[in-house]
Amino acid sequence: MNKVTILLLAIIATCTIHAQTSFVDYYSNGLDLMKAQKFEQAIESFEQAYQLAPDKIQERSKALWAKGMALYRIAQDLNMAQNYQEAYAKYGEAMKLFRRVKRDKDVMDCAYSMATLNDLHFGFYNLAIEQYNYALTISQKLNLLDKQIEILEDIIKIDHKVHNEHDANVYAVKLDSVMAVANQYPEFAVKQRIKRGDDARLNGEYDVAISFYTEALSSANKPNEFFSIYQKLRDTYDFKGDYDNTLVFSKKCIE
Repeated sequence: MNKVTILLLAIIATCTIHAQTSFVDYYSNGLDLMKAQKFEQAIESFEQAYQLAPDKIQERSKALWAKGMALYRIAQDLNMAQNYQEAYAKYGEAMKLFRRVKRDKDVMDCAYSMATLNDLHFGFYNLAIEQYNYALTISQKLNLLDKQIEILEDIIKIDHKVHNEHDANVYAVKLDSVMAVANQYPEFAVKQRIKRGDDARLNGEYDVAISFYTEALSSANKPNEFFSIYQKLRDTYDFKGDYDNTLVFSKKCIE
């Protein structure tokens, strides 16, 4: 083997090693691990990707964001498993990374999840309201009306829970203001009425649920909306024991 051949083989080997340890390789591998729900391993891969892009701000931001998403998924799994303390810690770690890369919606989701844990499981109501308000500020910045309404409703529930009726009334006024804007959009009005119908049905208030679903039906204009509402009306009438109307909406579901 002559010197030229040896040199060429050395160059090829060097390129191969570099190709196997590049930012793209580690980042892509991390995404594959995320798809396989191997989040801890994905975090390691994204960390390697971050280290291999010291002077490339865009690539480093992508790696940090992806690592944050892996942490968020771990937090979600821990939450579902009722391991609330560890879930809270992971949400906090994810939120720090999302702040660094200025991913506002992801920051909002973490703040909201942490507020929910403080509200429903830890009983730290003041901290929960503080975190809900932080998430609310971001949702206002992003003009996410659905989220604003959800957050305001959660804050009002806490205020009622701790008998702070003054603040509950203040937030109720804010909620009415957001609802007035949101109801100008027919699609939003349909979603909200369906949600309120779902809440009423869960509480066994079947007539109230039927009223909301019927209002939603009057505003619906898409085939999937009609089908979904017909199903909900069918099931609600069935729960109520009104089998004539159950049959009516069963037929509408298959028309």
